[in-house]
This record gives sequence, C-alpha cells and structure tokens, in this order.
Amino acid sequence: PTLDPFTADFRVQGTSPAINAGTTSNLLPTITTDLLGNPRVVGATVDLGAYETPAVPLASATARARTPLQAFPNPAHTRVEVSLPGVLPGSRVQLFDALGRLCLNQPAAEKVVLSLTSLPPGIY
Repeated sequence: PTLDPFTADFRVQGTSPAINAGTTSNLLPTITTDLLGNPRVVGATVDLGAYETPAVPLASATARARTPLQAFPNPAHTRVEVSLPGVLPGSRVQLFDALGRLCLNQPAAEKVVLSLTSLPPGIY
C-alpha cells in the first residue's frame, strides 16, 4: 500500500468503521456525489472521507427457508418464540437489524425464545 495521493486507493473498505460515521449536518446541499460520482449518502448517513461506500446487496439469490419458520407474536415487544421444525444440530438463530447488523446469535432448537428487551424498537 502507498500513501501517495496520486496512486493510493483511499476508498473505504466494506468493514471499515468509517462507514456511516460522518455527519450530514456539515454536508453542503450541492454535494450530492463522492469523488467517483457515486451518491454521497448511502444508508443512514455519510461515510467519513471523500468516497461513499456503495450499497451492496445482502444476497445474490433468493433466500429459501429449508424449514417453515414461524415467529410469534408478530409484532413482538419483549420476546418472540421462533419455531424451527427439523432444525439441524449445531444450527444457530441469528437476528439482524434492517441494516444487516447482527443483534442476537444463539443456539437453535425446534422452539427458541428470543429476548428482545436489550434491543431498541426497530425492524429486524
């Protein structure tokens, strides 16, 4: 890697803490794209630096559940029970927020109760 401003790649990497770490309050309304011409704000807010990380699809194919998934109550407030008939040993139940961040991760069973009390209201 080089720090030569003419040859270095200063784009934010996909796992960087600089993603969505900026603030739009100081962003001039006339600045709508980054240095590569991509939209300046993608996601919650602006990235730190001169380049915005482009949106990346979470999946390249349609996801299909191998077993019927049931979650109740829906909507849930303090807890949700997930029914996973035929779940394989060693499987895990993972709950992601709308931005794709992992919020809960616990061993799976045919019936799992997820406590939601530590989570802020939102779409998961």
